[in-house]
Amino acid sequence: MIDAFRLINPLMGMSGHEPRQTTSVNGHLNKPSIEAMYKGLNKYYYSININYRTNELEQKMLSNLYKNKWNNSLKLQDQEQTTERSGEALNKVGKWCEEWSKRVEEETKKDRKELAIRNTGKIDPKRHIAETVEETINENILGVLGDMVSTQSF
Repeated sequence: MIDAFRLINPLMGMSGHEPRQTTSVNGHLNKPSIEAMYKGLNKYYYSININYRTNELEQKMLSNLYKNKWNNSLKLQDQEQTTERSGEALNKVGKWCEEWSKRVEEETKKDRKELAIRNTGKIDPKRHIAETVEETINENILGVLGDMVSTQSF
């Protein structure tokens, strides 16, 4: 199903000439909904059924369209951008460490049930710290290895 709007010059309608072209899909057009007619889209709105088939080769090609290729990891990233992202990640980790230390202090003062109720729906700083550190380390290691491979091979 495809929905389309047609832009028709209103002056063409005054001349008595029909500005729309007729096509072979006239019998396959769906009528506009009541809401579309209420908004005045009767002549401008079309909803057409579209059928298509793909064979196995086309399906395989489409499934591989956005797949990561083997050489994506070998492409060198800009070192300045990597340094900026690492600095931003470290700043985030610092903020989450402060939040985590506050949470640890609260744990010593309160009961487990109270803590479970209080921390429900809140961001878990420990998990964010681990994820951010792992992503930053992986990015930096890939950058260093990519630099080493490119200096040795080129």
